[in-house]
Amino acid sequence: MPDFIDFVDQLESAGVVFEGRATLLDRCAEAASWREEFAFLAARGRKEEVRFIGGHVDTEVLRRIVRGYDLTPVQEHAVLGALGQAWANAKPGPLLPFLGLAGGAQEPSTKITR
Repeated sequence: MPDFIDFVDQLESAGVVFEGRATLLDRCAEAASWREEFAFLAARGRKEEVRFIGGHVDTEVLRRIVRGYDLTPVQEHAVLGALGQAWANAKPGPLLPFLGLAGGAQEPSTKITR
């Protein structure tokens, strides 16, 4: 699963910290889709003691990394949101109407659930 390891490595190189990293790696390695599991843990991982910390990471750098790994728009939103890069500062673009957002801080129209 080099794709997944590359993804995590790039996020960490950009300054992202993963609390519960071992759990994150294990869960994604065992999942049928690491992208789906990663997005699920980004959105709901606190129950499993997984937390994503973005701190002072450049928003555009994160977006470029995330967009390079074929995540769905909903998965992308979950990951960026977990890193504190919520859509509150998003510029209007082609994905925002799809997500049910007009460029302000609102909930996405589609939620990741199990």
